[in-house]
Amino acid sequence: THVAETRENHPFPELRPRTFAVPPTQVLSFGAQVLPQMGWTLSSQQPDPHTLTAVATTQLWRFKDDITLRIDAAPEGGSILYVRSESRVGKGDLGANVRRVINITEVIARYAKAHEQAEK
Repeated sequence: THVAETRENHPFPELRPRTFAVPPTQVLSFGAQVLPQMGWTLSSQQPDPHTLTAVATTQLWRFKDDITLRIDAAPEGGSILYVRSESRVGKGDLGANVRRVINITEVIARYAKAHEQAEK
């Protein structure tokens, strides 16, 4: 398909929302720093709801794909990360959107873990 996103009860565990002990504002701030470092152009940042949007340009054909990060407050504290990546053109993406969702989730997970350890 041309869309990959995290969602509750996704059949693939790596595409389920991730929960972190750090607050949504910190995840939002880190995401705003790291998305451009991943080669994506940050389009918007909204503090409420905690949302980031970015555009990734494919290397070969220069297609534009849209990425959205939404960070919700977790009921028990911390935050929940939802990620969506969607190709603007075509019906398939050769797995690019899934890789993007997994990559950004892993980067934010490493950040959250390091931040949690630093606070101990």
